Amino acid sequence: MKKSNGSITLYVLIAMLFFIMLVVSIYIAATNASVTQQQAVDRTKEIYSKGVNEIDNVYASLGAYGYNEYGNYSYEKGINKPILTQGMVAVKWNSLGYWEIVDNPIEDTSWYEYNNNEWANVMLKDGLTFDANGKVLTPGSMFVWIPRYAYKIETAKWHTNQAGIIDIKFLPDIKNTPADGTDTVSVNNVYKANETGTYVTELGKTGTVTNKAVQVSSKEYVVHPSFRFGDTELPGIWVAKFEAGYEPSATAVNSTVKYTGTTVANYYGTVTSGSTLIKYPVFKPNTYSYNNINATSAFNISKHLGDEGNPYDLSEDAYSHLMKNIEWGAVSYLSQSKYGRNGVKITLNDTNKNNSPSTIYAVTGGDNYISKVNQSTTGNVTGIYDMAGGAYEIVAAYVGNSSATSSANLATMSGESDYKYKDVYIPASSESAANNYLLANQRYGDAVFETSSTATGSTTWFTSASAFVTGTNFLNTRGGYYGTTASTIFTFQSNAGAAATTTSFRVVLVPSKSTIAPTTYIANEEGSNVINIPTSFVKGDKLIFNTTGTRNTGSLIRFKLPQNATIQIEAYGAEGSEGNMASQPIRPAAGKGAYIKTDSFTVNQNDEFIILVGQKGDLNPSQYAGDGSGGGRRWRYFCM
Repeated sequence: MKKSNGSITLYVLIAMLFFIMLVVSIYIAATNASVTQQQAVDRTKEIYSKGVNEIDNVYASLGAYGYNEYGNYSYEKGINKPILTQGMVAVKWNSLGYWEIVDNPIEDTSWYEYNNNEWANVMLKDGLTFDANGKVLTPGSMFVWIPRYAYKIETAKWHTNQAGIIDIKFLPDIKNTPADGTDTVSVNNVYKANETGTYVTELGKTGTVTNKAVQVSSKEYVVHPSFRFGDTELPGIWVAKFEAGYEPSATAVNSTVKYTGTTVANYYGTVTSGSTLIKYPVFKPNTYSYNNINATSAFNISKHLGDEGNPYDLSEDAYSHLMKNIEWGAVSYLSQSKYGRNGVKITLNDTNKNNSPSTIYAVTGGDNYISKVNQSTTGNVTGIYDMAGGAYEIVAAYVGNSSATSSANLATMSGESDYKYKDVYIPASSESAANNYLLANQRYGDAVFETSSTATGSTTWFTSASAFVTGTNFLNTRGGYYGTTASTIFTFQSNAGAAATTTSFRVVLVPSKSTIAPTTYIANEEGSNVINIPTSFVKGDKLIFNTTGTRNTGSLIRFKLPQNATIQIEAYGAEGSEGNMASQPIRPAAGKGAYIKTDSFTVNQNDEFIILVGQKGDLNPSQYAGDGSGGGRRWRYFCM
């Protein structure tokens, strides 16, 4: 290594005698041309271990192991890259006006561009079909990526009913400092009731909670609390693109979750507490909103979208759950920034089927989301819909009083011991909307106190409807409904959690770091010195280098690492050549290659690598011994 102009140039000379330290590929027959590069690498390891003479082409491998300083962050895009979990299929809205499948969503990042208000979308596998060209014919449930960020509210509009602009700084990986180094503030936002009824913070500190969040939120950048899930910091979250809808009866799938609450009639017929299985909801455009479901049942089904046999192909690792107030706030704040509507009011979804068919009122996406893009959080089809109007949306947020904890409509939500699945507000000693609201000043990021002036009336941003939780109406709902023009994305109201024709719900998915699928990148094609290096890496990624020529031709490979990283270099040796059969009675066997893997070491962004990749040894008809492998010819005579 040598130090030069503040960066490191690392020479990797992969040409060492006849057992050159290289990663090798294997011979792939024409009938097996679809074998992936990773399969080839895995097969190579198997061959080496068995000593089989099938080694042909030569590769070197550079793997980016471990989350580096800016792990999942894309310098090119300025956000954390969307993390795809099991069941997710990346889709792109193209210039021809339809969704298409993204074949390689890691390398092909054209399916999102937040600087152009184009948010990342995925479809799940419930009903998703597409043609041979990748054109989506029937959609699956859709979710939209909200990358980790810090926010600052326009000072003059903070805690008023006049809408302002929210300044957003996207945060790299799970860090709290933006790539530009701007200072941020992270404030704990979760409160729990202990056995004695007093409230403590998530960190276990007792006593009066300060209103530090109130003091900093209008002056400094605050890390949005939706990106903390229990004790886990998140690079982003997936939010349902539409509120929950009904799948047509013929294709609807029963979950294992039973409805709980008063017997009601919904789109599927009579729903009886304790016996009727809840059918899985869909999150698709132009479906009837999934209404007549109480808060407990919405909470329960939302947590079970990853159960075995689900139609989405989700796993439990998706951590599906009913949307919380702070997650509603995360979407609202991003929409109110330059990455969304930049202060423009979202148009109301006022579509109303008026009980035709029976029990049906609201429709997701306004019944024609493609033509009603002003109802989305971006003003185009890539945004999130039904955040203003549609049906009232139940969120996992309530005031922790005795009425809430004893209500059948809130039973499993209030009984949930893991507070990462809900937001609980502190009840005032003398409960009223106004008194409870004053205690909400100790919260931030939930689009309540910060974006309104008082507890009730038309007091939220855009002078929209507000009615904070009380002793009897202890549950929050968001977004208003189709029947009032006072409904906006900042509307907050309350009820007792009972099923109603005008209420629905929405789901959020939380990807964990462990669900990021490593990718193997090919830096150059065999025989080519044209090098293509990805703009960023994540844990487990590999970068494969091919030979740049044949025999004694070729060139050095030079590239600069695009980010800080902790890496290992793994190399497999190519075999040498067999001796010349015509020149000697016994043909000597080729020498086997060796294998090495370095310890982990840290490199910095723009450190330069110089790599020389050799080739397998070749037969030389004029000599007893074949060519050496790797960086040149080495003779070896066999005495018989």
